[in-house]
Amino acid sequence: GEGPASADDAEVATKWLDFNRGPLIYDFGAHVEIDAYAITTADDAPERDPVRWTLEASLDGVHWDLLDDRTGQDHPTPLARGTATALL
Repeated sequence: GEGPASADDAEVATKWLDFNRGPLIYDFGAHVEIDAYAITTADDAPERDPVRWTLEASLDGVHWDLLDDRTGQDHPTPLARGTATALL
């Protein structure tokens, strides 16, 4: 119930949990344009909240372009549970 599909289901009550801290990779099968995104804190352990992340894109799955690089100082993660960052 905490797999990758829960990362973008628009449900605050679900979450993606990966203790290995691996990347979450989406294959849209076609070119897409992302104009904004947000990160939402989970309902439980604040120490698992993301404090640094990158957003990258690739046309071939081999070569990646950095689109966004965030640190906790630039856009602090909300302290409240189940709370989204401002749209980034």
